[in-house]
Amino acid sequence: MEANKLEEGAAKISQADTGFGESAAAATRHREWDIGSALGTCTSRWSTETGKVTKAMRKLAEGLRTTATDYDRQETGVAEQLRTAADLLEGKA
Repeated sequence: MEANKLEEGAAKISQADTGFGESAAAATRHREWDIGSALGTCTSRWSTETGKVTKAMRKLAEGLRTTATDYDRQETGVAEQLRTAADLLEGKA
């Protein structure tokens, strides 16, 4: 199911997000240099952005699951109505 693929992707992004620790450590080690501040800002921004992407992917996955459930319920209801109509036409009801 596509929703599961979105969840898997979100999980991979979340795991990758933990990889920013090295950048944060480098920023701390070089905080007195211009690059340290820039690296810290960049690390923070990328961490924030990957968090947003992960959240959006999980929201999309949930939406897909909800839509699939709604379609299934609707299909089941229509099938039942068609069976009832067929029974009426055959004089079974």
